[in-house]
Amino acid sequence: MYEQYLTYLLPLFYIDTVLWHPERKRLFRFTWVVASLFLLANNDLLLRFFGPVSTQAVDIAFTADNASIFGPIRTAALYAVAILFTIHLVQLVSQFLDPSRNTTPWLLRLTSLRRSRAPNKPDIDKVGDP
Repeated sequence: MYEQYLTYLLPLFYIDTVLWHPERKRLFRFTWVVASLFLLANNDLLLRFFGPVSTQAVDIAFTADNASIFGPIRTAALYAVAILFTIHLVQLVSQFLDPSRNTTPWLLRLTSLRRSRAPNKPDIDKVGDP
């Protein structure tokens, strides 16, 4: 997902969230966070945007792109975020088609399931209280 496509998706999604479906705020927040992660990975942690301020930033970004060790790391990060965003877009489409579905992002549901399956530890302060 390129930034140009998000200029169409995010404003419309924001209008939908603010006017008609405030329960989708977590989905909207998750959308722009994952999109920002892709932007960070794609643009060398935003180092390229400092190019107008310092030519050294541009040189460092190009050196990092041409270094043999950073290329596979950047590619793996882009693939990971792209897979997350694709799964999230599937959830968005299913949410728009059936508004009665749960609006919690799928990735956040996985983390809450993991927390709920963890054994409950007794509260130390309450042990021994009548």
